[in-house]
Amino acid sequence: MSFAWFVAQRYFRTRKKTSAVGIITAVATFGVAVSVFAMFVVLSVFSGLRTFNTDFLNTFDADLTVRPAKGKVLSADSAWVSRIVNAEGVEAVSAVLEEKVFVSFAGQESIAVLKGVDRAYPEVIGVDSVLVAGGWLSAQERSDTAWHVVGISMAYRLGMGAAQEPMPLRVYVLSGGGNLSLVPENSFSRADTWTAGVFSHKDYDGAYLFVDLDFARHLLHRSAEQASGVEVRLKEGADAGKVAEALARELGPDYRVRTAVQNKEAYYKIMNTENLVLYFVFTLVIAIALFNVVGSVVMLILDKRENIRTMWALGADRGMLRGIFVREGMWIVAVGAVVGLALAVLLVWLQARYHLVMIEGSMQVPYPVRLTVANGVVVLATIALLGYLAARLSVAGMKNVFKR
Repeated sequence: MSFAWFVAQRYFRTRKKTSAVGIITAVATFGVAVSVFAMFVVLSVFSGLRTFNTDFLNTFDADLTVRPAKGKVLSADSAWVSRIVNAEGVEAVSAVLEEKVFVSFAGQESIAVLKGVDRAYPEVIGVDSVLVAGGWLSAQERSDTAWHVVGISMAYRLGMGAAQEPMPLRVYVLSGGGNLSLVPENSFSRADTWTAGVFSHKDYDGAYLFVDLDFARHLLHRSAEQASGVEVRLKEGADAGKVAEALARELGPDYRVRTAVQNKEAYYKIMNTENLVLYFVFTLVIAIALFNVVGSVVMLILDKRENIRTMWALGADRGMLRGIFVREGMWIVAVGAVVGLALAVLLVWLQARYHLVMIEGSMQVPYPVRLTVANGVVVLATIALLGYLAARLSVAGMKNVFKR
């Protein structure tokens, strides 16, 4: 241990001549601990919320999607689909067909997104995790009946749960072609479907209506091989970005291959921006708390004037004397940071393990937190840098002490 560090830790540990200096030092240490505690807890909560929201959103998001670069549909014939199925890292593939439609039920009307899916769709998307009533399309025994799975918000809006007897949902879509009839109903193709199940997902249950792919093709006047695109599930451990690049090269420029992250690019940009804003807000909190450290070191310098002059007389230069009090400031910062970080890690671990705080609402869900090394490194790096600057600032006016 160097002489400067030895003297600094002695000053930190021993009783001060003036009780006010000791109180100010304790307050400064406490302020650093609280600010570090707050920053780590907030970053851990935000990391938990990010993971929770991402996992929830990805329930209905395929790992990869393939869409036409131009137009609304592509030809998903067996030979073309097999090129995707045989690609490295691909687990399952499902063709889908989407279109906006008009739906009516017992006099209630709404706009919906009709999504036709094939039998492989449950292998790509975990539909069982979002079903709250009934079953999926493929689970229905009567193949001669058109079935649908509706979102719970849309079902509520259409009053489907209030019907006294089973009734079909009528789906309308523009017939196409250039001739529009003066009678509105003659301009639409329509078909009735029966409810197979109800799903719940905050981003989809107010708009989406799932039907069989062949039914959607018939209603939308599409051929037996046409689809809006295909959705892909990857094997465990596969890199979505690399698989997407390989598929894009394989399929050519006529198709657009995107990962789940790219499909939610705006969402992730917002999350990253919020994370950055939170970091800067709590960096400001730490900076304000460090003014107490500056005040504590300045008070200690005034308290130790005689000792400083004695060491000056014994040959200590100004750099060494300044170094003593810079290190004294770093002692205050280090002790406060260690205490604050230790308490924050303990609290986050307890929340993750024992679910101390729950989210209020109809579903009792523990407040999501995530304990990561990255957050700890960010907090420690921030407090170390700002703490050192604060300690250097506190000795800036020390030259007056050298005057005899």
